[in-house]
Amino acid sequence: MKHPNAPHDRNWHRHAACRDKPNLDWHSDEPVIRQRCLAICRNCTVRAPCGDTAISLRDPWGIWGGQSPDERDRLAGDEHLRILPPHGNNSRYVKHSCRCDACRAGHTSYEHARRQSASQQELQEPRTPLLQGNPLD
Repeated sequence: MKHPNAPHDRNWHRHAACRDKPNLDWHSDEPVIRQRCLAICRNCTVRAPCGDTAISLRDPWGIWGGQSPDERDRLAGDEHLRILPPHGNNSRYVKHSCRCDACRAGHTSYEHARRQSASQQELQEPRTPLLQGNPLD
């Protein structure tokens, strides 16, 4: 039987110290919040598989396994983390299939603005009537 915290254990997240901290923002750039996250990671028993997962998924966001995106990028070597648009962006929703709340809101906002612009443009541009018959007659 495998040790529950073995790096090849697909269920490592069940043993993660962060599993009961859903309200902590693991993607924050605020130093105080980042330090809280890193302190939780410091004593976590599944740091290695967590960090390995982030690198293998090429996840460029947040703290994983006690590592920042920059630290993971250095560990990845030549295979740099993929560059994704930020969360809350229509492109992240459409092209990268992110369905987090921020990306859904960004997509909704984008679609609303696009439809509003199209309807305003339609009101400003008079429609040309369809020509019937041969215009050269």
